[in-house]
Amino acid sequence: MKHILSEEKSSLIAPVFIILLVFCVPVSSSLKSVMSVLSLVAIIFTPYYRKYLFYAFTSTWGRVALAFFVFILIASLWSDAPYSMRLSVIDKYSKVIYLPVLAVGFINPKTRRWAFNSYFAAMLLTCMLSFIKQKGYWAYNNPEDSGEIFHNHISTGYMVALAVYFAGILSFETNINKWQRAYYFLMIIFGSYQIFFLNTGRTGYVVYGILISLLIIQKLSLKKALIGMVLFCSSIGLIYTVSPLMQMRTEALISDIKFLKQHEENTSLGFRVQFHNYARFLFERHPIIGMGTGSFKYNFSIDQPVPSWDRKLNDPHSQYWLLLAEQGVLGIIALIIFIGTLFITALKLNNNETRPILIGMLISFCMGSFTDSILCYSTAGTLLIVFCALGFGELIENKEETVTDSHFSSS
Repeated sequence: MKHILSEEKSSLIAPVFIILLVFCVPVSSSLKSVMSVLSLVAIIFTPYYRKYLFYAFTSTWGRVALAFFVFILIASLWSDAPYSMRLSVIDKYSKVIYLPVLAVGFINPKTRRWAFNSYFAAMLLTCMLSFIKQKGYWAYNNPEDSGEIFHNHISTGYMVALAVYFAGILSFETNINKWQRAYYFLMIIFGSYQIFFLNTGRTGYVVYGILISLLIIQKLSLKKALIGMVLFCSSIGLIYTVSPLMQMRTEALISDIKFLKQHEENTSLGFRVQFHNYARFLFERHPIIGMGTGSFKYNFSIDQPVPSWDRKLNDPHSQYWLLLAEQGVLGIIALIIFIGTLFITALKLNNNETRPILIGMLISFCMGSFTDSILCYSTAGTLLIVFCALGFGELIENKEETVTDSHFSSS
């Protein structure tokens, strides 16, 4: 590639693939895989980006990401799952080592800006299709669930809530034009409507509430934040009174809790509790190192601990319980170090928009990991890596002259 194209022209290829990758992550798993490979290859084979890879991989966050993946790899050695199953789970976790490479690709501020715009475009498309599906004009995937578009309603609600939060943070920028600001407001309005009137996932309500509360605290003074929180809570109460879907899903949760107290566990909430209990059973067998990578899915299929669950189960619907079951206490410690490093690195960012975006992203990840295996199986795990890479690209940009002078002066 470098022999055919000039360095100036070839450096434009990677940003195009990265922007397409950000669009494809919420839209298509197959396209996401293709764009991931193309993005990584373009970055590695472009001289301008390649010279920063050493810095990215030797940074604290780069080393921790690599160490976390190596631990998942080592944990496969004591797993009793078939090799194909172990490799499948290892592949799911391999996204963490994309972090240093993608961060290099986000060194250009324009790439970071267009990445956000690309993500909003994907989520606006999701909102539009969700509305069309709710009206009965489209029957893609589950016809009865207007929240299930390209992914299930849980992932969709999570991703839309993130988009609303991102757009809210970016709308506070002072150096954007009116069309850009209008684009952000459009994302906020359409995304909010999708979550409360079209999406059947309760996760979206929780994540939305957490992130918008965080946005109010981050961007407003104490007095304005208190007023903003009162108005926000009042708005949610008003929305509840006019949204039949939100009422239905809330009442379903209350009903599930009542059934659970009566030991009727074959409900949406009850199944999750049973999955968590089985993961705890596996954890107690090998609490330090766990049962090994890929072992949860394999042992669940063998033991069939939930007879009324007639489908395969990849994970216990909790990233924390999945790690405890498969990698034990060491696995949880590895995750805490990994996420903690991302938090600390995010705090080092100078940008008043990127820093709160990453903090919100990480907080929503930690909360969502109680009810979903986000890092391993969810599309949201890829978003975590992509947007952390986007933020860390700013750090590489700030270090550009230092890295070039100290490590690559001979080139």
